[in-house]
Amino acid sequence: MRALAPHAQLAAVVPSWGAYYTQVARDVIAGRWKSQAVWGGVHSGMVALAGIDPALPAAQASAMDAARRDLIEGRARIFAAPLVDNRGRARLTRSALDDAQIAALDWLVQGVVGAMPTQ
Repeated sequence: MRALAPHAQLAAVVPSWGAYYTQVARDVIAGRWKSQAVWGGVHSGMVALAGIDPALPAAQASAMDAARRDLIEGRARIFAAPLVDNRGRARLTRSALDDAQIAALDWLVQGVVGAMPTQ
């Protein structure tokens, strides 16, 4: 992305599923694999940030790294209350979304510009 649009983003979200698929292949070969939903993320190493813009101020880079560590260590939960949509409507006032609710999301969170195709 940086080669085409050098100032378009502060960092890139990069999928990193190699280790996961290696383990799945080993489990298939050993006859242990079972079909299941997988919600990998930063905490499991299946998603990473890369290409952090060198123009990002040190304080913001440090805050981003702290947020990443909080996700890895379980101190931060992305789909936990309070959640407000980008139209100002409270969508979650307590608890956290479960997997089925996350999969069925049809709204954008506050701060995201745009609309879902169903809106």
